[in-house]
Amino acid sequence: MPEGQELCLQVLHAKHDHVLAGHFGQPKMLSLVRKDFFWPKLWKFMVDYVRSCNICTRNKTKQHWPYGFLKQLPIPLQSWNSILMDFIEQLPPSEGFTEILVIIDRPTKQAVFIPTYRSIDAPRIADLFVRHIFSKHGVSSYVTSDRGLEFVSRFLNR
Repeated sequence: MPEGQELCLQVLHAKHDHVLAGHFGQPKMLSLVRKDFFWPKLWKFMVDYVRSCNICTRNKTKQHWPYGFLKQLPIPLQSWNSILMDFIEQLPPSEGFTEILVIIDRPTKQAVFIPTYRSIDAPRIADLFVRHIFSKHGVSSYVTSDRGLEFVSRFLNR
């Protein structure tokens, strides 16, 4: 088949979007097209076409494991026993700092804002935590962060 995007689109439209075609997925679509046609980079062209199909993206079920259930945070019994940690990122440089580490006490909603750098890692965050939070409020039993369990684990084990 001569290389022409318009011809390729017409072939894929006839094999995929036709009323009797059935909006097949990538493997079946490839075998249907290869029976009658071939052109360079057919697989990539066909994959892009099927992924861009509005009907397929709305109606086909996702083929992945189900997401886990959300777990309710424990109710804190005292101040600074349960904290939330997050970063405000991509700020313009101010005295060399480009991010802010935000630590919030859940029961009182008191927040501490600590200026940091983009390249900060868990040991440095632990050092900032000791200087700004632990020295004033003691050990927190629960730390919640959107950086993931591995980050919180590395942070707490420092």
